Amino acid sequence: MVSRYGRQPWRRRIWAWAAVLLCSGLAAGCGSAQGATSMQAGKSDSSQVNLNWPVPHFRDTDEQGKPFSLSDLRGKVWMADFMFTNCTSVCPLTTAHMAKLQRRLRQAGVDAQLVSFTVDPSHDTPQRLRAYAEEYHANLTNWHFLTGYSSRSITRFARDGFKAVVESIPKSNQYTHSTEFYLVGPDGKVVHVYDGLHPNYAEIVAAVRSLET
Repeated sequence: MVSRYGRQPWRRRIWAWAAVLLCSGLAAGCGSAQGATSMQAGKSDSSQVNLNWPVPHFRDTDEQGKPFSLSDLRGKVWMADFMFTNCTSVCPLTTAHMAKLQRRLRQAGVDAQLVSFTVDPSHDTPQRLRAYAEEYHANLTNWHFLTGYSSRSITRFARDGFKAVVESIPKSNQYTHSTEFYLVGPDGKVVHVYDGLHPNYAEIVAAVRSLET
């Protein structure tokens, strides 16, 4: 939806938060791609290939209030990321990038699923996730926003499946979490990790296409 100021509301928010992030060096709020993934060896980038990290089984609830599990992704190529709707830092940027990636994939005729896991499941109900998705004009036919688990579960899931850190920030409603995009192959294993703050769309589209063949 375009506002009376001539810009989409989420775009105004992104520019405002981008200015804050540049000033703070990505030190607060959700955390950064490097700081939130300390379990990985160095900074993750698209040069990492054949990681073969198996994604643990999950059975969660999507933005429509319906069950969604790893079984629904069997044999499919998909991208995953972590976010939460109350984020006051990097999530608006990474979600906007994921939305753009979705459009690029569709334009290229590449079939892939997108999965966003909230790191704040106690707050992010299916209704809140659906409203958040609509704000970014997400096409929910192949983009799934998941909740319905405990905070402890998503911390363990991120660590075990994606080698990523999820931590609550004391005395706030904010979280530190990965800002990366994870490419998962049809066998349910993570094969590439991309910087979600500065994604190379063409490279990601090509990688997805290569997994489809």
